[in-house]
Amino acid sequence: MELEPRMFSFNSPQGACPECNGLGTILKINEGKIIAPALTLSEGL
Repeated sequence: MELEPRMFSFNSPQGACPECNGLGTILKINEGKIIAPALTLSEGL
C-alpha cells in the first residue's frame, strides 16, 4: 500500500483512528457509577 497525504488526516476516513473515528474521544459507560449493587431500588433513589 502506498502512503498518501489523506492517510495522515483525522478528517479523512483513511486517516481516522478506527477506535474513536477521528474524534479523539471514546464514549464508554462506567457501570459502577450507574448500578449500585449494595443498594436496593428504594435505597438507591
